[in-house]
Amino acid sequence: MNLSQQFLFIALLFIGTTVHAQRELDSSYTIYDYGIELGTVISSTPGVIAGGLNFYAEHGKRKFILGTTFGKFNYFGAVFNSPDFRINGLQFVYEFDPYEKGRRFEFYFFYRFGFTHFKDKIYAAGSGSESTNQHAFSYLNSVGSGFRWNWSKRWYLNNSFGIGPQFVHSFAKFNSAPDEKYFRFGVGVNYLLNICRRF
Repeated sequence: MNLSQQFLFIALLFIGTTVHAQRELDSSYTIYDYGIELGTVISSTPGVIAGGLNFYAEHGKRKFILGTTFGKFNYFGAVFNSPDFRINGLQFVYEFDPYEKGRRFEFYFFYRFGFTHFKDKIYAAGSGSESTNQHAFSYLNSVGSGFRWNWSKRWYLNNSFGIGPQFVHSFAKFNSAPDEKYFRFGVGVNYLLNICRRF
């Protein structure tokens, strides 16, 4: 199954799940909430394996999320292979819930901006002596929809799928060889699955 088929499968699974009827969970929910989210970030950024740790504040039907991403990058193979997971980016998410709070399943729309930066050592082509740091950047703006499964008043599972414009570029400068450069602009996608805790 290639990458496009994997994202198509995720999108169909996501759409099928969100058609479930929303049931009342607890009418005592307040209109002010804050908490944390921890989970995975699957995106169309080549070779990125990432997770995210987010902090959020919620007022009524609106939710604001700010957090970091962490992971590793393995797109350029042997010449660009991050040895371990590290904090590598930031993400901002705005969510809008068109329905009332306090349901078992809560459907919402969102906007997400994600930025990642990876740095690793690369050797000049045709020369094993000179090395330098190569930097890779990714910017993804996406809109989409998601749902929360509230299995208790404090704990819930957050699931979302989005699509939007994406820009990826990397560069490395050498003295004895041509510079290494890579650019890509196109449509990107992202899928987020988080376990969350309200305070």
